[in-house]
Amino acid sequence: VKQQYESILSQPDELIITGKNLLYYSIFDVTAQYINLLYKSLLSIFDSKSVNYDILFITDELTKGKIQTILNKLKMKGFFHIVPTPVDGIEASKCKTLIYDYARIDNYENILFIDADTLIIKNIQNVFTNAKSYNVLYTAFNKNLKIATHQTSLFHGFAEVSDKIFNQMQEHNQMPFNAGQFLFKNSSYMRKHFETVNWFMVNWPGEYFFEQAFMNYYFCSNILTDCTSFDKNVLLMP
Repeated sequence: VKQQYESILSQPDELIITGKNLLYYSIFDVTAQYINLLYKSLLSIFDSKSVNYDILFITDELTKGKIQTILNKLKMKGFFHIVPTPVDGIEASKCKTLIYDYARIDNYENILFIDADTLIIKNIQNVFTNAKSYNVLYTAFNKNLKIATHQTSLFHGFAEVSDKIFNQMQEHNQMPFNAGQFLFKNSSYMRKHFETVNWFMVNWPGEYFFEQAFMNYYFCSNILTDCTSFDKNVLLMP
């Protein structure tokens, strides 16, 4: 993984500058609960003014129709990236990292992911302004977690995190983050970061907790997260 990261940095970064924003969900009809949560999440943002963002759903054909029914009811427009139906809830959750498989992804400069259990209580338009720097994943974390969680919990990393890597995480305030929401600016570097995370998930032979463990290890061990600005807009409820 470290070699993959160093290979990325050896090439020039191509920045995507369009001024357009993308909000995306990754959702599948594993149970009816998720569709109900999505309805409530979309209901919380459907009346935003001065909209300068598109909404994308990474989903399968089975779920697309149910999402479209919600969009029609709320008179909202959405785009779809259709993938094969995941075999279980774990594989469904991991589909959020397939964002760079979306054909129109380079139309967007700022990209925000949120889980379906997210409610928007202020204008979501303001969240995109937190993305200031390229090659950074803006994250949010539970305030009751300590940075040592990287070494002690599969929820936010692996026991294989060495003391050297952990000390670097600690020095640069790379807090264990919740993968239910994150923000980033589009670039060729970020595309390759997500591709590396996907490669990591396919090739990892040990235990893990959804995509969250892989994203935490990769982005935090390479000092690529910012948990200070985006986190001001997010309240994680236990």
